Amino acid sequence: MEFKDRFNQALEASGKTRAQVSRETGISEPMLHYYSKGETLPKYGKLLVLSQALNVSPSWLMYGEEFHYVANEQRILDIYLGLARKRQEQLISFGEYLLEEQKEAHDGPQN
Repeated sequence: MEFKDRFNQALEASGKTRAQVSRETGISEPMLHYYSKGETLPKYGKLLVLSQALNVSPSWLMYGEEFHYVANEQRILDIYLGLARKRQEQLISFGEYLLEEQKEAHDGPQN
């Protein structure tokens, strides 16, 4: 199953129209049409708001898989989306700092 198939399935399951999803996400209806036809894929930021509007995880929507960290992924997304733009930027900067610190310590990703 491709992204377009999962997108269309999630849209149908949500009971929402493209117009409703467009209003909720700020993604234009023509762009949603392109997603539904497989003509383009969303960038990460749009994937996040789209998955939230369709009540699916970003990892499932993009890759068709659920990963063991989906609950934390959704929690992080909810926190991020609840912040004002300036605070979102601060959160990203802090995350990048932690990644760099981890890299320098040669810890590698923690699973």
